[in-house]
Amino acid sequence: EALLAAFSRWQPLRGELDPTDAFNTSRGLVRDGSGAIIYVTDRTATVPSDIAVLAVGEPKNNVGWSGAEMNASRQWKTLATNHSDAVQTRQWWVEHELATAPTKSTLTLQPHQSVSLSGELPPNLKEATLVMDGDAFALDDRMSLVVPKERPVRVAMRAGGESGSLIKRMIEALDGVTFVDAATPADLTLAEIGDEAPTDAIYIDSPASEGSKLDASLVVAENHALTRELNWTGLISNKPRALAVLESDSPLLWRGDAVLALQRRTRTAEGREVVQLFLNWDLSKSNAHRLPALLVMLHRYVEQVRSQLDGERAGNYDLAQSIDLPASTTLNQLTLHQGSNAKPFIGRAPEQPGFFEVKSPTQTLVHGAAQFADAREADLTKAESFDHTEARRSEARERTSESDPLTAVWTLALLGCLLTAWSAKQ
Repeated sequence: EALLAAFSRWQPLRGELDPTDAFNTSRGLVRDGSGAIIYVTDRTATVPSDIAVLAVGEPKNNVGWSGAEMNASRQWKTLATNHSDAVQTRQWWVEHELATAPTKSTLTLQPHQSVSLSGELPPNLKEATLVMDGDAFALDDRMSLVVPKERPVRVAMRAGGESGSLIKRMIEALDGVTFVDAATPADLTLAEIGDEAPTDAIYIDSPASEGSKLDASLVVAENHALTRELNWTGLISNKPRALAVLESDSPLLWRGDAVLALQRRTRTAEGREVVQLFLNWDLSKSNAHRLPALLVMLHRYVEQVRSQLDGERAGNYDLAQSIDLPASTTLNQLTLHQGSNAKPFIGRAPEQPGFFEVKSPTQTLVHGAAQFADAREADLTKAESFDHTEARRSEARERTSESDPLTAVWTLALLGCLLTAWSAKQ
């Protein structure tokens, strides 16, 4: 009964999951032959031979929003997708506090077609909701949007020469970055290795000596958030100089046995933790500034720095997406508010779509919108129903049934009763 009650409340908010771990756990629970494993789904599934499948689903047409974004200028963009095999027509509109009678538009989509829509909110609005005519799958019929609040990263420039100019141009190409003079407090410093900065910093190597040879050997990237899924093939640079790797360091790139890049966590003289990125090669004698991988890595690092800045932030998040807050924030004092509900904040956006806020006892830290945009769950065309569990149920009955050693006696007794009854009738 508890299982059925939980199933009646379930919604596909977390996307598809790999069931392998659940299969292994289940095998451990039934290894003595005391039960059967049944995988419940809504479509055809490929599973190991010792697991039965029970599918409960029905193909349905669905049209909905499959992703949206908003910039600080209140300009929004979204995709409307037809997750069905037939032409679909829907009305859609924008709801916000100034739209007492929103203007509705009609959208016709071909089978499995996606159409990009865009617009701009009126001045002074902080949030709005894209709405579409409802259908069998309601989660993607509304898309909440919050106007993001920019928190510019203030950058101090202390690296000179051609390499300094290159790193400055790359950082300037990133959104939300402002270069400041020496009199203005900075969040991030660009400097040469050895020039200690009191902030988060990107350190570059000093100019290589004349006649230094370029090295095109293989670059190996660690599985790290700054380098993950980036292609460093083709990076040419001078041979890295000897760079001590401390216990708090996270190597990022290797060329042979030499560290080409690393991330270091350390503390300033005042005891504040800073995160520093070391690029251990001469950028001016390298093709790194022409590789997308370096610009993406720098973008990721700057976003890490931005996530630790104090002040209220506003933005749009996927359901249950991790929300970075400054390390000084005490999570157990924060609450997550969505509608009339409030609960302890655990570091993630809510699992239900809609607007939300993260609050401390004294202020609002995050004003956000949680968005459902999982096209895999929204496509119901492959849903079907079937039951492959009978064989497993029969096997379970056989394993848990015991033969009666007195079967022959009961059979003879029953036969005797039948003969006695027959003789009495004669």
